[in-house]
Amino acid sequence: MTQDKATLQKWLNDAEVALQELTTGLRPVTVAYGGNSVTYTAADETALRRRISELRMQLGLGSGRRPILPYF
Repeated sequence: MTQDKATLQKWLNDAEVALQELTTGLRPVTVAYGGNSVTYTAADETALRRRISELRMQLGLGSGRRPILPYF
């Protein structure tokens, strides 16, 4: 399923807000995307971060992390 950039950006924004609310302990959060809905709790923080990374990759934003390179 290919989504347009505006839709992916909205999903990313919603997921980032959800992560902020989750990590600050405001509440469990529900994120909707593409007709699906997922509720995350503190125990699901890793899954939410993974979804954010997937959306960033689809948007071509990368992870913001540098690759680990061997040092000789």
